[in-house]
Amino acid sequence: MVLKVKWTEFKSSLESFQSEGNALIEKYKAARTEDLLNELKEDKQSWETI
Repeated sequence: MVLKVKWTEFKSSLESFQSEGNALIEKYKAARTEDLLNELKEDKQSWETI
């Protein structure tokens, strides 16, 4: 396997992905209603397919 992008770009992409994941966690940390949990599920699936 060969990394075909610059390390700084790769690292930046990973940090961005991690930041978005952490934002999802914080946004829904106190989710207690079914609607909020469904929103979390949809947002999580969208985040995973990026």
